[in-house]
Amino acid sequence: MAASRLLSRYGGRFRRTFFSTWCRLCVHRIKDGRASSAVATVAEGEQAMTTKLPEVSTDKKDLFAAYARFEHSLKEIGFLHGHDGGRAKPDWLKFSREKELAHIFDDLSEDADVADLISDPPCVQMVRNGAVSWDQILPIPISSSHDLFRSVKIVRDNLFHGGKSGENPRDDALCRAATKVLLACLERRADVKAMFNGEY
Repeated sequence: MAASRLLSRYGGRFRRTFFSTWCRLCVHRIKDGRASSAVATVAEGEQAMTTKLPEVSTDKKDLFAAYARFEHSLKEIGFLHGHDGGRAKPDWLKFSREKELAHIFDDLSEDADVADLISDPPCVQMVRNGAVSWDQILPIPISSSHDLFRSVKIVRDNLFHGGKSGENPRDDALCRAATKVLLACLERRADVKAMFNGEY
């Protein structure tokens, strides 16, 4: 089943609400009577410069919605990392060691949608001699649940922290794989799934 269909099953209402709110905050929609296009407008004297924002694929939107909701769910049910007075972060390492996830890597390693994420995991951006460099910090191929979760985070970070332009078809494939990993976790942890679905 496609990741987008799985996400609509678990968090479609969240995704629609999240992105409608997000778009209202981030972009100004100008309607010309025929269609609505997302643009950013900047006033300059008597003129206004209009810059069309890049199109965002369904795979990227799915990952953004699923990842945001998933990390929220982890923190809310106790997979929390951070010291008193510090920033709250989801404890992915603790989560990856849960007994319900013991076989998730073996199960997903047979999934065609996740195969590329395992065999050719994403690199991370590093600074080398004052310039951006792409370094591989994960084993090739990935061979553990923990590293699989790390790869999901790297996919998300690369895309949403400016590591990728988002124009490479591989970006969509990796986003689709990452979303599928997150949704597979929901099938194995009822408490995370309930929180993800808003069943507080």
